[in-house]
Amino acid sequence: MRVKDLGSTYFEHVLGNHQNRYDEARDVLRSADARFNAIPEVKPELSQERPMGAVTIDNQEYLRYMGEIQVCKRSLPADPKVNLAAQVIPADLPLIQQIKAGMRFKLERDDSNE
Repeated sequence: MRVKDLGSTYFEHVLGNHQNRYDEARDVLRSADARFNAIPEVKPELSQERPMGAVTIDNQEYLRYMGEIQVCKRSLPADPKVNLAAQVIPADLPLIQQIKAGMRFKLERDDSNE
């Protein structure tokens, strides 16, 4: 899925290959091993509403879940423990519903003016 940079310090950290966890969540795609990447500390950024297609990274306020990367399947309210890092472009939003438990997906930078 192609994503737009929203100005987060952590945009580069969410790019790349991911696998949706086998214990599938109703509201988000959860990257299975993102939390174990070498991000020493994820500081809180401006808390915002998370529209469908928002790519988020949990910050240090989420304690042991810090660094977990998620893609919203539906709109969710703002949460001060969650940073908004990127947004799936409109043309790729339908792909989110196609990703099921255990499936791999890729988040890649979209530099078009779409």
